[in-house]
Amino acid sequence: MDGNLELVAAGVLNGTGTPSWTINNGGFGAIVDNGTGDYTVTMNKQVDPTEAIILHNRTGVTTGGQSACQMASDTTLEVHSYAADGTAADGSIAIAIYRRITV
Repeated sequence: MDGNLELVAAGVLNGTGTPSWTINNGGFGAIVDNGTGDYTVTMNKQVDPTEAIILHNRTGVTTGGQSACQMASDTTLEVHSYAADGTAADGSIAIAIYRRITV
């Protein structure tokens, strides 16, 4: 597969308390808190979900923890945060969305 990657959005979602961006390159918009460890994030640029590459990591966790992210549409991302035991937990998640571009 030929092509390059374009960074669409990058940031750190702080899901503790009222969700907010602690870092945001301007590519992410609103955060909807759907419950413990469950967020819907809007992006300011459309991305074909079949061309999206999502990198994510639960940050600031010293005893384990996980995150999961998937494109819900071309402008929304579903984000989930888990404790070390696999239960939903609020936390901070670093996220970067790239899209494949043809050269």
